[in-house]
Amino acid sequence: MPTIFATMAIANALILIGTAVLGLLAETLHPERHILLALFTLIITCLVQTVFFMYFAVTGKLMIQAVGLSDLDNTPLIRSRKLKSLAMRWLGVVVVAAIVTSITGAARWHSAAAHDGSYLHILTASLAVGTMFVAFYQEYNLMVRNSTLLSSVLSEYTRLRAAGDRPEDSPALTRAGHQDDG
Repeated sequence: MPTIFATMAIANALILIGTAVLGLLAETLHPERHILLALFTLIITCLVQTVFFMYFAVTGKLMIQAVGLSDLDNTPLIRSRKLKSLAMRWLGVVVVAAIVTSITGAARWHSAAAHDGSYLHILTASLAVGTMFVAFYQEYNLMVRNSTLLSSVLSEYTRLRAAGDRPEDSPALTRAGHQDDG
């Protein structure tokens, strides 16, 4: 999954660059094209961040189940939760940067004079692109670290199952009242 995210983040970064370049040329070209590409970029950025969020949500649930079913050490689960906390902070940074840039762009578009708000929008867009590049890199690293934790937990779970320890007979599962009486 980290490789898929990296591909999506790189594509998102290229679209961000394209939007920025078109925005700088918008005065000489049709500004409507920049606006449409900017909206598309905002949607793509939000979709990439949704995938990022879902990755941590799903892997967290997988680890909870594997640790609970097999009474595994919960240290990887605790580490994963800390990574998820960091991940949500970076997700917030990306979303806020995208929204602030969109707001300054909309203000620029609605301004009466041709150059009102241009500098503010160019500044926020430049900061947003740089911030997003750093955030995408950090998010990728967090995914790699979390996938390593997930692999170790699932490997141990698989090893216990192969050794004949039935996760269905786990004391944790019995305590939860989910054991089949049949």
